[in-house]
Amino acid sequence: MVQKGKLGSTILVNTDVYLDLILEKPCSQCGNYHNGNAKYKINVTGLSHVITVRCSICKYEENFGNESKEMDFSVCMAGAGLVGGLNREELRTTLAMLGITHQSSHTKYFENQELYFKHLICSAEVSAENALRAACEKLRDQGKYILEVGFDCSWSHVREASQASGEIIYNGELEGMIKKLI
Repeated sequence: MVQKGKLGSTILVNTDVYLDLILEKPCSQCGNYHNGNAKYKINVTGLSHVITVRCSICKYEENFGNESKEMDFSVCMAGAGLVGGLNREELRTTLAMLGITHQSSHTKYFENQELYFKHLICSAEVSAENALRAACEKLRDQGKYILEVGFDCSWSHVREASQASGEIIYNGELEGMIKKLI
């Protein structure tokens, strides 16, 4: 049905509709309809909701959640904020406009974003290294010299090395070329 209906991986559903679907479901153990006799417990963490229903007849407990075991909507929302270039408040406002009013806390949001940082930093370092190598190869193919230099931050700050390194390493011509490579 998901593929045939082209539903995608997640459907936004109204809380009342979601609860009605759970509460109208008969007990999986004895088949009895709850008719308000069952006991319910709701656990909310960020965008995750787990509802535990305990049958009043057979005492069987069932859990219903809005996320699969592989999916954490709070982590996905933090990643979406990073990818979209939205700060936390902009993302909260966007979600609120969709009707999603219960959201991750400030701390949890940034903890979830932190999960992505390691991969982003690694990707940025690889991309920068690839761009530098391509630029150096282009200069070498043009017969220009490349002088490798190294310095620490204090030398850089005191001696205005950022301007010098632009000339020494990049020969002053690579800014436009690096933009084309990226």
